[in-house]
Amino acid sequence: MSEALASPDGCAIAPKNLSLLCDADANRAAVLDAIANVSASCGSDDILIIYFSGHGERENGQFFLLPHDAQPTALSVTAIRLEDLQLALKECKARGILFILDCCKSAGFAENADSFFRTLASSEFRLLLSASREGQASYEFDTSKGTYFTNALLDVLTGKRVIGQRKGVVYFSDLYEYVQERVPEALEESGNSPTLQEPVFAGVYTKDPRLFILNRLSLERIEAETPRYSRKFLERRIRRSLIAVAAFFALTIACYYTYLDHSRYIWVEPEIVDGNNVDYLSIYAGDPKLNAGWLGFPRRIFTTDIAATALSDAVRPGVGTPIATRFDTDIEPHLYQALSKEWKIAALVWMDDHTHDPWALAKQVGKSDDIEVSGLTEAVQALTSISSRANEPDLEGLVFGETTDSSPHALKKITMLDPHRGIQVFHEGNDPDETSPLDDVRFTIAVLEGLPSNCDPTILDFLNTTSVNADDSNQMHNAWYGALFRTGCVLPTATYFHKLNSRNNDYLNRKRDWIGGLLNSNRADIGSILDSDVERLISNLSQPQEQSDPDHNELGYNDTLRLWADIEAVIELCPERIPENVGKLVTFPYPLLAIAGTRALVVHDPRNLPLLVANQSSNPWVLSSLIEFGWFDESVVEKAILSLAIHANKTNRKDAFESGDASDAVNYMMRAIRLNHQRAALKFVKKVLVVFREPSVQVEAARTWYALISRAKKRDVSFPSANAHYHNRVSGGTVRLADLPAGAFLDDSMWWFIRHDSLAFSAFMQTLGSDEGDAANALGRIPLPDSILSNLRADLMSSDKRLRAVTVLAMRGTPADLVALLTSPDYSIRNQAMDYAAYNDALPGVIASGVLKRFGTQTQLYLRQQLLIRDKLVRRLNHLPNVDAAILIGLLRDENSDSSSGVMYIAQDAIDSLVGGTSYIRQVTDTNLIR
Repeated sequence: MSEALASPDGCAIAPKNLSLLCDADANRAAVLDAIANVSASCGSDDILIIYFSGHGERENGQFFLLPHDAQPTALSVTAIRLEDLQLALKECKARGILFILDCCKSAGFAENADSFFRTLASSEFRLLLSASREGQASYEFDTSKGTYFTNALLDVLTGKRVIGQRKGVVYFSDLYEYVQERVPEALEESGNSPTLQEPVFAGVYTKDPRLFILNRLSLERIEAETPRYSRKFLERRIRRSLIAVAAFFALTIACYYTYLDHSRYIWVEPEIVDGNNVDYLSIYAGDPKLNAGWLGFPRRIFTTDIAATALSDAVRPGVGTPIATRFDTDIEPHLYQALSKEWKIAALVWMDDHTHDPWALAKQVGKSDDIEVSGLTEAVQALTSISSRANEPDLEGLVFGETTDSSPHALKKITMLDPHRGIQVFHEGNDPDETSPLDDVRFTIAVLEGLPSNCDPTILDFLNTTSVNADDSNQMHNAWYGALFRTGCVLPTATYFHKLNSRNNDYLNRKRDWIGGLLNSNRADIGSILDSDVERLISNLSQPQEQSDPDHNELGYNDTLRLWADIEAVIELCPERIPENVGKLVTFPYPLLAIAGTRALVVHDPRNLPLLVANQSSNPWVLSSLIEFGWFDESVVEKAILSLAIHANKTNRKDAFESGDASDAVNYMMRAIRLNHQRAALKFVKKVLVVFREPSVQVEAARTWYALISRAKKRDVSFPSANAHYHNRVSGGTVRLADLPAGAFLDDSMWWFIRHDSLAFSAFMQTLGSDEGDAANALGRIPLPDSILSNLRADLMSSDKRLRAVTVLAMRGTPADLVALLTSPDYSIRNQAMDYAAYNDALPGVIASGVLKRFGTQTQLYLRQQLLIRDKLVRRLNHLPNVDAAILIGLLRDENSDSSSGVMYIAQDAIDSLVGGTSYIRQVTDTNLIR
């Protein structure tokens, strides 16, 4: 009703002259105050209209209107009487008052109205219009909003039904007559008796009151009555002339738009038009001379991987006259003809142009030290992607050429085609007498990555020879161990033992790979060697001077790592050789050794388990290791762990390192419970949530609780609704995203936290991009709604958030998102997207569509390679037994130095899905935990 009265096409009453009270605002005091205030402000030229929609009731012969706060048992003091209304209207000076009541039994007011509605005083009219008679209800529609009575009023006030003799003018008699006819009709149409409700009115007036003027209908009537050459006629003529002029301009613009839309030219982004070597060429729609920056032009169609320097100065954008076509959308042949020879090679490969021979063209390419300018790197990458055995001589020429940045690609391809020849070329290049010795580590890696999935004496000898340098770098390490696992070669025992005795600082992380090799070696020899090594290390660490602080004792620190790895190797390879004095380890002040010692004692003799419980019940590391074997005693565990909360909770967050021992111990136990699905520990986990305030502990405990609940119900559960108290402890009580720095808990805890906690997810989205510590890749591992993806697309325009947005969109975006990112003229955006795109299931379809095929040399090569690595990884994971997967997963994801972040996170997802087995090996990597 309020909207109808204020509608510009209807009554057009100014909003300032309307007062609306709804729901809780419509209490008794507010209603009476509003009526009194409005009536007091009325002048002698005003009309006051009051409309009430609600409930009416009768009690002891009196009639009441029920406001929002009315009480059925106390109507006399909480409802509104007729006397109350008349008192509120007593001082009204309006020339007319219309009171409309749409409620049951509303005629009780009309039929019992006293002198106020039966005398005029100085007014022209005082009317009370009721929806129904005394004792009748006011009926409502079943499927639409409002009552029959109100809808009849709205028909008139909105102009839907024109009544009376003058179009657009509403008189009371016409309104009342229409309402009286329409309400019974509506009742009958709905299947009810038309006599159930009859509107009535009470009041007096001197002449039939004119209540409303409907703006639109009145103007239509007036315009229809306007004579020729009147003001309205002239306005119509002017309007038609303006429409004709607008149509002419629209046609002109359409022609201009069509021309621009069917024209193409080559350009780079305006701010980098200075010919910088890192600029890449883009294909634009439009005309470089006519683009006015409107109508959507210039419009970028596609960004190539071709550097601006691939064109000569004569046609290079910003330097010479750019390549352009008119009404010819196929500009790519023109671009190809203008490319340097090096870039033509790459373009031929990806355009599948078989009319030319890329290798024949390659022989015409001169060598250049400035590879980025010449494009030779791209040419070699493209050539090696299509090369065959027949091309080996040409590939070798590329290996020994001056362009050493391209040489590893060629050497890797030779090794893939013929591993013996690849190894031979490598050794020839390393001959001191050669002018271009291949002594760069990249060539060793190239051969390792090119080795096939089989072993023979030549390959075995190469792996054994290069093992000396296998730890020179992470890239070398991954390539060497990847080749070892892929070929299935078994190296001599001495080689493995040499690796086992390495004092490399990354000893612990790489131990997972060494065990993989040890499993295939001579167990008897390894057992003997490990036996003596373990004895010696235990003896060393038992000395008082070596048992001090390993943080300041390099020998003690390294011996701790070696002993831990040795004990684990003994457990894996020859548990029958576990030393007798391994029990000393559980008393050492190093958590890592307590864990290893506990495992060794239980594996050696399961009867040691109750003895450990009895004698080491206060050692959380020992108890955590026992949980890995399936043991759990709530009273023992609770006593040991909850005592740590006192120290942990006293520690200030700024000095969190001091609470590391307590937090790490509890976190490790939570992971042990989770991995072994200790359902009996659920109550204990809840207590940890309550008593520990350290954020990393609460996240690990919440994650463990969630895993136990989900497994018990054999389905995924909603974390927030499953237990509101513990959810609030984690999300709203103490844990904040800012309190979760990198390294405070496992890598995948951030991923789990924002996936299962809506408040944490919101906080993460608000801070995404605020600093380098934001784990955007964690967000990319979560299925995201369209609203979040839309926000991330907007973040692409933000300088501080765009790369994080690129990461997430590359992992979770639509095919259109992938195309936009991978063809971006911004090198940093395209590069970031290439690194994460392999995670996105939409990538194969994007590549198959061919949209990246046009001159997408580097992008196309790289993404195809990542898909091959990803497919190989998935196949290998499907064939690995679960017990070995945790040890070998790191090797699989890193075995190719070209693995992108997207591939690595696919492997990480596989890690997260592992349950039980030896999956704890990858988790014990925290330096604080080692110490």
